[in-house]
Amino acid sequence: MHQDVAKANQRIVGAPALSPVRTGRSARAPFVLLCLAALLFGCSAPAAGPSGTAPETPKYGGAATYVVRSDPPGWDPWGRTRAFDPTRMTAEMVFNPLYGPATNTGSDCSVTVQPELAESWRYLDDKTFEVKLRQGVKWHNKSPVNGRELVADDVVFTLEERHKKGPAGQRYVTQLFYDRAEATDKYTVRIHLKSPFDFFTGFTDGHRQGWITAREASNPEWLEQPEKSWIGTGPFMFKEFQPGVKVAFEKNPDYFKAGLPYVDRIEALIMPDTSTRLAALRAGQLDIYPAASPGVVADLRKSNPEMFVKSCLDEFHIGMIFRLDKAPWNDVRVRRAVSMSLNRDAIIKTALHGDGAPTYVFWPTNPDALKLDEFPPEVRRNLEYRPEEAKRLLAEAGYPNGLKTTVFWTPGYESPWQEVAEAVVTMLRGGGFDAQVDLKEYGAFLRVAAGRTGTGDYPDIAMTWTQSGSTDDWLDVRWSKSPGPNYLSHVKDAKLDGMIEELWRTLDARKHKELAREIQIYLASQMYEVYGPTWGNGVIAGPRVRNLGWRGTNKMYTPLFEQVWLNK
Repeated sequence: MHQDVAKANQRIVGAPALSPVRTGRSARAPFVLLCLAALLFGCSAPAAGPSGTAPETPKYGGAATYVVRSDPPGWDPWGRTRAFDPTRMTAEMVFNPLYGPATNTGSDCSVTVQPELAESWRYLDDKTFEVKLRQGVKWHNKSPVNGRELVADDVVFTLEERHKKGPAGQRYVTQLFYDRAEATDKYTVRIHLKSPFDFFTGFTDGHRQGWITAREASNPEWLEQPEKSWIGTGPFMFKEFQPGVKVAFEKNPDYFKAGLPYVDRIEALIMPDTSTRLAALRAGQLDIYPAASPGVVADLRKSNPEMFVKSCLDEFHIGMIFRLDKAPWNDVRVRRAVSMSLNRDAIIKTALHGDGAPTYVFWPTNPDALKLDEFPPEVRRNLEYRPEEAKRLLAEAGYPNGLKTTVFWTPGYESPWQEVAEAVVTMLRGGGFDAQVDLKEYGAFLRVAAGRTGTGDYPDIAMTWTQSGSTDDWLDVRWSKSPGPNYLSHVKDAKLDGMIEELWRTLDARKHKELAREIQIYLASQMYEVYGPTWGNGVIAGPRVRNLGWRGTNKMYTPLFEQVWLNK
């Protein structure tokens, strides 16, 4: 066996039992936990009581409610909108991935990997990955799947038909590494790669993997009809959708995690307005408010101490992208001046109510992420608040009287996006930029500056969401080369492409971490993008809710409410 394959398999099966596996590659051995699968899924531990009281015995029954901001914009679990919050936060009730981040109860904010539909996996060689499935998992007992057992052919169908041929398959990382999947027996899947790559555990937040779906429920004509296509293996079954009102689910009595779920019914209430959500929460009409902003979290902690309030760092934050294909943004001095104009600590204290952390390149909680003092001094300057030096750099670039620029943005995002955006624009002006905001309606903004579907046709600077997560995932989302959508900043850098591809091919954890360090230093030197802080992503629950899980990242693929019960 190749030396790197042996090291990779050692990371998968050789870690101490019950050792948590956090995002990144500094500790990757998720499936040591598999020998304790019965412990994880065969029973349910007593739930912690409110505020330090003795553990309580979980109770079955009742209906719980949570909130989403709009109707799901699409229903295809492998479609273009699968990562949009209203789609994702409802699909999580119905579908399971092969593995995913654990739901963290109490105050824990760590991101740990747990098995879901997969039971174990290993490398057979450096281009062949084998997955063993959990036996006895049943699909929802709904036509046309009718409660049959999940088998390897279902995973192959998902990877070959839904992943490879869908939007996910257009990702550069998929095109570069993924070849094909095959079922070698009823419960075993082999994934064949074009070249060495840590195809699964490299994405420890599960974001690039996806939900396993049944062929029978995947008729193309049904994919936007959840009453036909939303047949999964998850803790709840789709019941009904009332546009503008709610999406309702009922308990799956055959769920493979013994004893779960506790509640009989869960409803996603559609409430676009923050004040409406807070009023419903305080009136007892809403049980759970996920994805609450730092301002809402700070307010509820003061006004309603009887409620459960938890905040963990989100993966999402504002970033600035530039038209690198034209002057003055193809001048690194101008881009560095943008970064030096930002007082990241001040944004955290004011716009984020102290609930945040600076993001320099990688997500702050990623074990690979460099702290400010770990960057070389000459690069560190680019990440520090130096408004006078920003003005000097602009003068050197030919703009002694400052640079007039347009910032492309939308009012379509909720708090704290707007507060952070306002702070960023104000700070740009303090650094020598005559920054004027070009506000666009949400749909028009997305067509230009959203993820991989935007055209990139903005005038100068665009503020847009950036997503961090694990090292490999983030580099795929933000930097891997592909036609058009990947390059909203119009980056063309063969050196960066080579660095990323080398990192992806590296299975040795120590070498991978060093390559991640080199990439961060290079990106902080070039300043192709400039990032604002990451903020707390909160969850709030009413007094009757117990055992609510939350990890802050809220992406992707974890049914956060499967272990919730109600103290009726």
